Amino acid sequence: MPLRGAPTLQGAEALAAIYGRILNAEFDAAGAALATCAGIPREGCLVLDANRIFWRIQLDPDSRALDGAFTRVVEDAIARNEAWVAREPRRAEAWFYLGGAYGARAQWRVLRLERLAAARDGKRIKESLERALALDPALDDAQFGIGLYQYYADIAPAVAKFLRILLLLPGGDKVEGLQRMLRARERGKVMRGEADFQLHVIYLWYERDFRKALDYLRGLDRSFPRNPLFVQSIAEINDTYVHDRTESLVQWRVLLGRALRRDVNEAPLAEARARLGIARQLDALEQTDLAIDELNTVVTSGATAPYASQAWAWWHLALAHDRLGRRDESTRAFATALARVPPADTTDLASRIRASQRTRVAAAEGEARRLSIDGLRQYERRQFESAGATLDRALALKPADTPSLYRRGLVARASHDIARATAVFDRACAQPPGTHPTFVADACIARAEIAIEARDARLARTLYERASSIFGAHEARRADAARRARTIADTAR
Repeated sequence: MPLRGAPTLQGAEALAAIYGRILNAEFDAAGAALATCAGIPREGCLVLDANRIFWRIQLDPDSRALDGAFTRVVEDAIARNEAWVAREPRRAEAWFYLGGAYGARAQWRVLRLERLAAARDGKRIKESLERALALDPALDDAQFGIGLYQYYADIAPAVAKFLRILLLLPGGDKVEGLQRMLRARERGKVMRGEADFQLHVIYLWYERDFRKALDYLRGLDRSFPRNPLFVQSIAEINDTYVHDRTESLVQWRVLLGRALRRDVNEAPLAEARARLGIARQLDALEQTDLAIDELNTVVTSGATAPYASQAWAWWHLALAHDRLGRRDESTRAFATALARVPPADTTDLASRIRASQRTRVAAAEGEARRLSIDGLRQYERRQFESAGATLDRALALKPADTPSLYRRGLVARASHDIARATAVFDRACAQPPGTHPTFVADACIARAEIAIEARDARLARTLYERASSIFGAHEARRADAARRARTIADTAR
């Protein structure tokens, strides 16, 4: 049982408030509060300080600039809390903070791929927190670290399980581990935000439930809107896992807007990362000219964060120019990218840049993309005649190019050439989604709208249903297409 008269966690409200500042990326304010450490044991403040630095590291994980500071603080936190449990072995709070200190170091070691050392820390986390709970079963926050250990120990791959046996580490239980984490999230006084972040990782990487992972991140973003990491993670998941590049672009633009308004902490870093993310999605959505504008903004700003941002921006400028058939600009940008790689780079960036240099886009393909984009811009300026001619030239070079087909259909419809629009949208909608699901779905929707105008409800419903089923198209567009298909079906009854 806890010591008579001693609360489970001293200064729990102040502790939770400081943790909230850390999760909101208010690192300087949290640091100032930890310097005074009012109402909280000094050992606990050291653990929070280690977590403060680690959360800052997570905003720019490839940079090693804060590793030294983190190591000094976390080692001090471990030593001070080891001394505390030696003095007061029956104090649950001391064991809780000791587990937290090892937990901060274990996360950093995982990030730095020090798996053997992280496994050893995992054992100390579990032992310390189990001791805390044995002394005080009401210390619900301690459930989180134990649950995390149990989950990962159960789902570890074969090589990690062999390592666990070698180190005499206890086994795990995935189901019980998840239950413990959820209990800490619901009942704990301090760990809810941290639990949500770790649960999003579990549902993303291991449970493969991307929607639930996004739900946890959206909740974190609502609670801690000044931390750029949460909306950044939402953008990255939509790209990498959901393959909805349009929604990823939306979220990167949300982050950029916050950064420009200074509605987010670490705003310069967030702005550069957002522009790099926007450029990636614009290029993937065949708007390479706008991607180049974003990349040029990064290189002219001289941004140094995120890590190697200048090298990344120049590298993607090289790729973008190459995709437009601008071989000279691309060659110069590749050379600049290599020159901007940090001397002590640990991410193998130079090798990746050199590898991409060896795979260049064919001249005709680059010209086709450039013409397709030029045609789109002419269409946006309502220059329909020149837009049609430009897109016809693009299609002469690449007849089955889905973006060009879709754009040609838009021009034909705007020019009231419905027969031409119908034929071109049909071709685009019939394309296998491949790397262009957004354009295939949009073409099906546009063709369905023509069918509605022609009072062909059956065809429109079929086209809307196809659009709603295309994986990788914008989720909002898919949902709208599904709703329209249901409306037609309901009307026909």
